[in-house]
Amino acid sequence: MPNVTNRVSGTLSTVATPTTTPSTTTVPLLPPSLPGRDAPVDLFDRSGGAPVERSVATPHAEIPTTLLTAAGTSVEHGTDPGNFYCEHAFFTLQRFATEVGIKKNAQGEPLCGFLHVPWDADCGAPPTAIIDPAKRYAAHRKVVGAAIQGWFQAAKAGAHDPIKILITGYGPFQSITNNPAAGFVSHRENLDAAMKAAFGTALIGKKGKLLQDRVGGSPADTMALRYRVNDEGRVREIVIVAERLKVADVALDNGDPGSLVGALKAVKPDAALALGVHGGATFLAEHHADDGGLVIDAQGKARHDDNKQPTMAFLDNYALARAIHTGGQRGPARVADARTGNIV
Repeated sequence: MPNVTNRVSGTLSTVATPTTTPSTTTVPLLPPSLPGRDAPVDLFDRSGGAPVERSVATPHAEIPTTLLTAAGTSVEHGTDPGNFYCEHAFFTLQRFATEVGIKKNAQGEPLCGFLHVPWDADCGAPPTAIIDPAKRYAAHRKVVGAAIQGWFQAAKAGAHDPIKILITGYGPFQSITNNPAAGFVSHRENLDAAMKAAFGTALIGKKGKLLQDRVGGSPADTMALRYRVNDEGRVREIVIVAERLKVADVALDNGDPGSLVGALKAVKPDAALALGVHGGATFLAEHHADDGGLVIDAQGKARHDDNKQPTMAFLDNYALARAIHTGGQRGPARVADARTGNIV
């Protein structure tokens, strides 16, 4: 029995060499671990005299400028999430991605991202205002659905059921008294509609099954829904965990079970999407995350500081942009009617 290289771990192990015709099924290689993917890198080369700024840009020429058009608006690339809690969330997702088991795409990018949703006229409404979710979130449902579809395709080969996707949304801050990010994750019908947009008639049932809230999550701020989809003849389970976050340091606290970090550690998602609002009219799929405005102490606790200049960053991560583009191109899955064989 000869020694052959284990393709998954890259280590030598004793594996029986098949004597019959080898199967056409191959074990996918895990994307390589890269500095800037599993941990941030210094933004400056300090090997010489004065520090020299280092680029964290990554190739993405194959991704179009406009990723998706939906309900009268579009999804474009962001440029910088802004050295505030939006960028802090994206940085935090990548900081803990390896620890909690977030999957990677073929480019080695962790399946996590930050989506800036557009400002709307209801942003200044009272938090308790009654707003029709179907009207306010028509585009959001299609965009998030495209992201779910894209990430499902990227994660499904290496993930066990249920495939878990964490979606968070920031709540009120400053003049934004009714944040559409928190509003989206607060309404169960938004998640049902996003899954319908993602999977079409391949979605089994119209509504997700409400599960027990995640461990450590506040019942008022989190919910988990389980869905079943027909994936090319195989039934797969997907769990969406939706969570509202405060625009405050508590959202980043690695010791608080109700924080973003607490959600990541409790859910251990295969993919994670954070939502926040910006002042523009389009959706922005962000790709850059540095520690500008973010202070992390020796114990790993994080807090915002307006005066903190960026020193560390992750390599630009286009996983969300790729997912929205490919998920939108793929469109809702369709399955054959069991009686007629027609595609529905």
